[in-house]
Amino acid sequence: MLSFFAVFVFTVSVYFISRPRSIYLIDFACYRPNDDLKVTKEQFIELATTSGKFDEASLEFQKRILKSSGIGDETYVLKALMSNENCATVKEGRLEASTVMFGALDELFEKTRIRPKDVGVLVVNCSIFNPTPSLSAMIINHYKVRGNILSYNLGGMGCSAGIIAVDLARDMLQANPNNYAIVVSTEMVGYNWYPGRDRSMLVPNCFFRLGRSAVLLSNRRLDYGRAKYRL
Repeated sequence: MLSFFAVFVFTVSVYFISRPRSIYLIDFACYRPNDDLKVTKEQFIELATTSGKFDEASLEFQKRILKSSGIGDETYVLKALMSNENCATVKEGRLEASTVMFGALDELFEKTRIRPKDVGVLVVNCSIFNPTPSLSAMIINHYKVRGNILSYNLGGMGCSAGIIAVDLARDMLQANPNNYAIVVSTEMVGYNWYPGRDRSMLVPNCFFRLGRSAVLLSNRRLDYGRAKYRL
């Protein structure tokens, strides 16, 4: 009888130790630029025309793409896109990255009332713009997070990167109890801007706009009551 009880206690203990932890989405924030950067579809074409970077055929092609894209008249673009300057530089990319990432994260920290030093896992995904130091390093240095944070910078994964980043953060929270994870999904509009005539390269100009998101995940049981979702 005693041996049976010992086996039962051991089995129950192993179950509770090894079972997957519940992962909660506490809140999220989306960066919203100032209204002076807001453009309608018509304004976008007007700006593209006055920039002098596109011929008539390229402008007409972008008009057709915008018409069927589903993009509304309250999107945002960088002013530098329509100027005569080259905005596809690492310097401009870093400037855009710091603006949109820190804007989204500041709002997230304010909404959730957690400190940057409370975050144990950071995952940043950006498909094309991947400088050195990385985007995750920019966030770590800006917010002075703790030294043992697990940080990951995902690149070259296209539109699937957001889902992959959330999945990676979830796996890290499964392995690290009593922790918070932040996932930042971004893409640099200016760095990806194409001012030429190749139609396949012009399509991203019509779809990508200014704006980023940041998500806070947790495996802490105390966060169950304030979580929006459970993964």
